[in-house]
Amino acid sequence: MSSSRESLRAVLGEDHPDTRRAANNLASSMFLSGDAAGALALEEDNYRRRRRLFGTGDVRTWATLAQIGLYQRELGRYPEALDSLLFASQQLQALRHELNQIQIGVQWNRAIALRLVGRAKEAKERTGKALRDYREVLGPHHPYTLGCALSFSADHRRVGVDTGLAVELARTALTGFQEHVGLRDDHPFVALCELGLGLALRAAGDPAGAVGHVEAATRTLRTRLGDTHPWTLAAAIDEARVHAAAGDADRAAELIAEAHTDCLEFLGHDHPHTAAAAHNLRRAEHPTDQDWQECDVDVPHT
Repeated sequence: MSSSRESLRAVLGEDHPDTRRAANNLASSMFLSGDAAGALALEEDNYRRRRRLFGTGDVRTWATLAQIGLYQRELGRYPEALDSLLFASQQLQALRHELNQIQIGVQWNRAIALRLVGRAKEAKERTGKALRDYREVLGPHHPYTLGCALSFSADHRRVGVDTGLAVELARTALTGFQEHVGLRDDHPFVALCELGLGLALRAAGDPAGAVGHVEAATRTLRTRLGDTHPWTLAAAIDEARVHAAAGDADRAAELIAEAHTDCLEFLGHDHPHTAAAAHNLRRAEHPTDQDWQECDVDVPHT
């Protein structure tokens, strides 16, 4: 993807629309490979160029700002993410009044950010609307619809009501990606659904089922993405968490110590996964304390 962008830049110039589109695609690839900081830097440059080239009346300008919000959110820069996503949403709504998948995606991503800053009830309402809109515009089996269903499961789990529905939504996402989208069982998106299902089962009082699904997700992510990818490290934190819930305090303590060390080394002190791992490491010192944090990993909308 980088070589393609360089070729377009050489032939068409830095400011050609095709070069800008290639830069957007490269940022998405960087994010999916685990480099959210690199993706953010590239997309911020892309946004400045698109705003200058296309102006404020072009959907592409504000779709780029929405991607910036997504990357800011993944790095734990939540106030900035919420501001970017809100402003992008407002501008897109002014340009296109009809229901459309770009605007729905921005609302979905903003709802995720709201959940991550502790506004789970508001997130649940917004994700529910986005899910209904996706079903209307794209149908029940589109990847965006299924990813939104997984996010809605996380919202229900965080709010702490109707944990059975949280399990149902996560199962819907998992089976949808497998049976309707046709992803292989070892696809990372399938693993993220396994992870979400495991956390939902933990909330619903099935710790044994939770351990099985979260362990399967962690194995897949380690195999497909490597030990240092942010999604893998999030799964490792959640694996420790479900073992603690299942009463296996020694295994939980071992896993969270390893995850904390890895997060410090590969993500840094300021990453939200590192903060969650540090919190859980303190909880592991008191096995009766179940106030563990979980790391949600939503299927990305890119």
